[in-house]
Amino acid sequence: GQLIESVLMPYDDGRNTACISSQAGCAMGCVFCATGQMGFARQLSSDEIFEQVARFDSELKGRGERLSNIVFMGMGEPL
Repeated sequence: GQLIESVLMPYDDGRNTACISSQAGCAMGCVFCATGQMGFARQLSSDEIFEQVARFDSELKGRGERLSNIVFMGMGEPL
């Protein structure tokens, strides 16, 4: 399998934003970006996209918090 990136971003005002991926790798090839240097592998399935959110939600619930927002990572990731 390929590595994918997802990031949980907590904010001081209590918001928790999940920044999730829709692709494994990236075809943009930006020299400053580790994901871009990996190259594009494939689109993620809807189950793989949902799992990123579900894992963050589960982690936050265990701490008595909730997920506030979901955003998609990067400029090169189409849905």
